[in-house]
Amino acid sequence: MADDGMMLNMVDDGSAFRALPVYKGGHWKDRLTARKAAQHYQKRVATQKQTEADAARAAKRRRVEKTESDEAVPERHVATTIPIAPKPPPNADEQPKQFISSLFTSNPVPKTQAEETNAVDRDPVMPSNAPLDDGLSNFTALGLSPTLASHLLHKMDVKAPTAIQETALKELLKTDTDAFIQAETGSGKTLAYLLPIVQRLMNVSKAEQEDGSVGRIHRNSGLFAIILAPTRELSKQISVVLKSLLRCAHWIVPGTVIGGEKKKSEKARLRKGLNILVATPGRLYDHLTTTKSFDASNVRWLVLDEGDRLMELGFFDEIHRIVGRLNNAMKDPRRKDIPGLPTSRNTTLCSATLKSDVERLGEISLKNAVHVQAEAGDRDDEQHDEKEEVKDSDKPDVFMPPAQLQQSYVVVPAKMRLVTLYAYLKQVFAGAKPDSKAIVFMSCSDSVDFHFDVLTRTKEEEDDDDTAQEPSPTKKPINRPIRTSTTSTTTTTPPNATHASAPTISPNLHVHKLHGKLPQPLRTATLSSFATTPRPALLLCTDVASRGLDLPRVDAVLEFDPAFSAQDHLHRVGRTARAGRPGAAAVFLLPGPEEAYVDVLARAARTPPRRRTADDVCAAAFGPSPASTSASASPAKGRGPATPPPPPPRWHALATAYQLRAERWALARAERGAAARRAFAAHVRAYATHVAAERAAFDLRALHLGHLAKAFALRERPAGMGMGVRVGVGAGKGKAGGGEREGGGKRGRRDGERDGDGAAAAPDPDEARRKMRAKMKMAMDAASEFNIG
Repeated sequence: MADDGMMLNMVDDGSAFRALPVYKGGHWKDRLTARKAAQHYQKRVATQKQTEADAARAAKRRRVEKTESDEAVPERHVATTIPIAPKPPPNADEQPKQFISSLFTSNPVPKTQAEETNAVDRDPVMPSNAPLDDGLSNFTALGLSPTLASHLLHKMDVKAPTAIQETALKELLKTDTDAFIQAETGSGKTLAYLLPIVQRLMNVSKAEQEDGSVGRIHRNSGLFAIILAPTRELSKQISVVLKSLLRCAHWIVPGTVIGGEKKKSEKARLRKGLNILVATPGRLYDHLTTTKSFDASNVRWLVLDEGDRLMELGFFDEIHRIVGRLNNAMKDPRRKDIPGLPTSRNTTLCSATLKSDVERLGEISLKNAVHVQAEAGDRDDEQHDEKEEVKDSDKPDVFMPPAQLQQSYVVVPAKMRLVTLYAYLKQVFAGAKPDSKAIVFMSCSDSVDFHFDVLTRTKEEEDDDDTAQEPSPTKKPINRPIRTSTTSTTTTTPPNATHASAPTISPNLHVHKLHGKLPQPLRTATLSSFATTPRPALLLCTDVASRGLDLPRVDAVLEFDPAFSAQDHLHRVGRTARAGRPGAAAVFLLPGPEEAYVDVLARAARTPPRRRTADDVCAAAFGPSPASTSASASPAKGRGPATPPPPPPRWHALATAYQLRAERWALARAERGAAARRAFAAHVRAYATHVAAERAAFDLRALHLGHLAKAFALRERPAGMGMGVRVGVGAGKGKAGGGEREGGGKRGRRDGERDGDGAAAAPDPDEARRKMRAKMKMAMDAASEFNIG
């Protein structure tokens, strides 16, 4: 064996290469091994230095080109694909070739056309969920005490009841009966069922007992009302409204038990005593079965808020067991007979629609229920306060959004989704009020995280990304994480932050993100910050914020990803145009099969939704076209030379520049590229989960994965995401899972070269889609993304 000194001769300080040392002594095999090792080491160092030098020159060349492009916008848009890396050998473990495709080539032609009515301003409509202002209806006339009515007016700024509140108060204050409350979003259903409960408890507190004393209710009097909500956010919101309402009756004690909180502190609150409890079904059933100090024998009211959502989230079994335990608790000897309170338990079910699953929920909880409903056109009808039992003929199939809500849809090609989102948000917040807010709904939590990072990136990050090392056009790329300059500065936003500024969209804009994967304290803090901030605010979220939340001053709602059902769409757009305020809602649709979803939107709207295109949105945000380029040139007649086509509008170059900056930002660091790929994969999985009745409009086989990848700042589809192709199959061997393109063959094709439906070839697309949904269910990705309880 060679001695240790012979191995030390291989150490290099990195400043320069030395001649190979001459090895002496030892066995000849040892000398040969050491000499070959030294040769391999020097060759590897030389290759690495050459690669870094080429990458530095390429980065410097890109900075010069960017400076020139910023000083003078090119008059002609390059629509060809530009290779930035050579094709690797079939057996090499290296990154595949990337192409930069144009945003404006090979996009499908929209099937729908703009109607003439879209160009004409529609007549203003009266809000359907606004408080009554005819002077005939006020809270005192409906049966509320002057103390409670004055508190609503002066402390809660509620000047008059809404139509549903008027109907509910007339019915629930006078009689002890079960009720089904059905009303549109933003019409005040929370106060409709809270006010009767609070008023009845206040009446009991002021009533004189037989001995002449006042029987004021206190925390030790017992639990009288339970309110069940499907989500933690909605439970928190109901609790906030209830606490504000009880400031005029401080002796009535409210409380909350929800998932994600500490059970020990909740048990302590239950042990001390509560009069009104707001809870989620799972946590309430847990306390009913495990907390010995939880006494439910005196419960007089049970409210099931958002009944359709309770059923969608699978709470039927928990509610069935809760109702059974409450029925048994009524026979408990500790139950008190209190004059002024119902002798039996009354149940109130709140839901926007009467679907079959809601009917099942009503069958186990309601008995001889009164149907409480108030439409805008029935306000002057004197008969809508009469008892009306729920019959099959009275069940509406579709519930309409508020009349003052302006709905529209935007036809956006897949490649332009990111640019159009940026342009749409610039329009929303351009010249908006200082406290205006908007909500963008997305299909999955990974997509929310990615778009949050893209929209809140800073100018310093983009400048640092320009110095990032990318593969040279003339050198083979090395399969390793992309490095950044040692002088780069890090962003001031922590990786797990849920809010950040987005000055590129609008000055002082505050962007928040919310989804079910965030811890409960972060979700609560995010909602509170979004609702109370005096700055313009944007919320990127999943359906966790689509139900029941009353977020003030929301001017616009954008469904970046269409809802998974028409009912979810109604609840999403219901976050705006609340309590009579105006609002606007829009949804992005891909050209092709998704345009059939317009019929679903039309059925769920009082007026036909307006149609817009991505070109309209981008042109308005990036700047109108110059007058010289707006007129189209006509071909010359005769033998003269043909008139050259007009150059593309100026906003084409600006939109392309924004897209390229986003792509460079995503490619600059390995974690950003990984986040973009996760968001892309999660979006495709969620795309296959639309309800069966609407799945024809969202055909996974017609989804152009290459174009869609560009919407996530990726320059090509991630490997293994084709139809019927598993990730990792054949990686590094030139097969479908490794280096092939969307074409499905060995040759492949560039992104954007072929128009059409863009679907990759697959032996059995239906089977592939079924396997994809099964895999999603097994991996519980969908559950973690959509489970908002």
